Amino acid sequence: TGALRVAVSDLRAETTAWVEANLGVRISPVEAERVLREVGVGPIIRAHRPVLVVGRPLVGIGPVRATFEVEALHAALEPIVEEIVGRIGRFVAELPPELEEEVRESGLCLTGGGALLTGLLERLVGETGTAVWRAPAPLQTVIDGARRIVVEGVPVSRGF
Repeated sequence: TGALRVAVSDLRAETTAWVEANLGVRISPVEAERVLREVGVGPIIRAHRPVLVVGRPLVGIGPVRATFEVEALHAALEPIVEEIVGRIGRFVAELPPELEEEVRESGLCLTGGGALLTGLLERLVGETGTAVWRAPAPLQTVIDGARRIVVEGVPVSRGF
């Protein structure tokens, strides 16, 4: 159902699992985030070049370094990216007319960790046919929004 959560945390988890399974390297959540930001989610693919990861070996002591090509990780991330983009597209398509008009006029504001991923904005424009823009400080925007909910009692609506 639409109530199931899928987010950038799922992309980080898949990145961690993929690196471990394919490279034999355990990486920290911080390294997974760095790698995810570096490779992005397409369609913008940087020049074919290896990506470096640093972590611990599955057996023994570390640190250890390994490299991989962006396309291999993109293939593993694609089902999650499609799910994220598809849910946002369905959410926009199901907006009531008065909200749909506002979204068409002002666009969607991308906040949080997803706003930091190269290619996600472009994927959302393609899926929704709507202007999409990044908040100037996407992570701080999430914190500010949560603060407003808690401190000011701003009502929370159920999204996608």
